[in-house]
Formats: sequence, C-alpha cells, structure tokens
Amino acid sequence: MMKRLICFVAITFMISACAVGEAAQYKPRVTVYGFESKASSGYWHDVKWDIGTGMGEMLVDALVNTGKFEVLERLNITDMTFEQDLMTAGRVSKETGARTGKLKGAEYIVRGTITEFDYRKSGGDLSFNIKGFNIGAKTRSAHIGGIIRIYDAVTGEIYDSKRFEKKVPSTGLKFGYSGSNLGGSLGGFRKTPLGEATHLAIADMVDFISSSVPSEPRARKDLCPGCGEELSANTKFCTSCGMQLAGVACPECGKKLDSGTKFCPDCGTKVKR
Repeated sequence: MMKRLICFVAITFMISACAVGEAAQYKPRVTVYGFESKASSGYWHDVKWDIGTGMGEMLVDALVNTGKFEVLERLNITDMTFEQDLMTAGRVSKETGARTGKLKGAEYIVRGTITEFDYRKSGGDLSFNIKGFNIGAKTRSAHIGGIIRIYDAVTGEIYDSKRFEKKVPSTGLKFGYSGSNLGGSLGGFRKTPLGEATHLAIADMVDFISSSVPSEPRARKDLCPGCGEELSANTKFCTSCGMQLAGVACPECGKKLDSGTKFCPDCGTKVKR
C-alpha cells in the first residue's frame, strides 16, 4: 500500500513538473511592423533620417533584450524569403538551403504611429560650427509623441492601444549634428535630446507590451476538418458546415483524428481533451 502511495505521489509530481516546465518555456510570439511617421518637423526632415524605421528597429532590439518574447523578424523579412527563394530556384543545395513553410507566425502584432517629433532651439546667437557639428550655449527641447497598438494576429482585433509622449528639455553647452546624412548613426542620435526622448518612449512601449500581452498560451479549440471552424469540445456536428465529426480535429493542422488520439500523426501536436 505504501509503495503504491509513493508511486502515485511521484507520478503526480512528475506531471506537475512537466506542466510547469511547459508554461515556463512559453513565450508570446510578437512581431513589430514598424512606425508610420505623420509628424511634421522641418529640422528632422532636413537631416533625412527615417524615424519610423529607426524606432521599429529600436523597439525590436528592446523586446529581444527583455527575454520575455519570441520576437519574429518582419522589418527585414525579405532577407529570409530571398534565402528561401535561392533554395526553391535550385541555386543552393537542398542539404544546406533554407526550406519554405518553416517561418513562425506571430500571435501579436505591434505597430505605431508617430504624430509629434519636434526639436526646438532657443537662446543666444553665440555658436560655431566644426565639420557639421554645431556647438553653442543654447536651450534645446525635444518632444516625441504618438500611438502604439497591439493587434491580435488571429482575429485582427486591436488587443490594446496607448498614446506615448516624452519631452526632454536641456540647457547649456550642447552638441547637435546639422549635416544631411545622420542616417545610420544611431549612436550619435542617442546622445541628442531627440535621441533621449525616443529612448525613453521605447522603454515605455516595452513596459506597455510586457503588461498587455498575455504570458500564458491562449486556449486552443478543436477545428472542423471540413471548414476549419472552431468547435467546442465533444461536438458531433460542425455548427458551420454541418459535417459529422467522428472524434476531433488536430488544433494545429486540422487533420481529422480518431477518438482517444493523443498526438496528431501528421504534425505531432498534443491533443488536449
């Protein structure tokens, strides 16, 4: 009797440990589709920096560094599709080529709109220029504002939305670039008032996404193998197409399964009952 009790406790512990392990391994699949810039700023347009793309890259980097998300690349997805096209075209070997149909899909999509992006200078006229860098005793203030949205990639619904806004005033001897190719100089940009405001806004966005996106996997329902309609457990006839269901369908690929099947024979997905 004691042996049976010990065995039961051990099995229960192992099952609980596995469940905890699966939950701990889950990370929401998130992708960033960038920012649309609707801000009008003569100064920033003059330096010809794509603030929308730049903020998208900064947000992707920040989300990866949290370790909380499985961040999927979309801003530079053409790099991956091009590599896969090389394999399908027969230009690289099948043994080493990147196969199609293996890219992961996102659960949540992040997209933003920049509505305000201002940089103002005021103060005395005492300043001078050295190789494109303005040095002078002036007051500068930077202001960035906009909207960030999180979409449910499955339903297309706006999962959450928030306005972001940051202002960074600074007074005294400051350095600012007045050239026309700030382009990829994110390091130099970070040291400007606008760069500081953008950095603070990105930090707020990461906090917003971390608190809004569920940390648990969404519940999956059975799918009708005929039309793909989501069904409740033990449904005998599809409520959409009327197909008779002998058993259930794989929640991942939709394959019709026999009663009692625990793993899909096509894709290996565990079937929850």
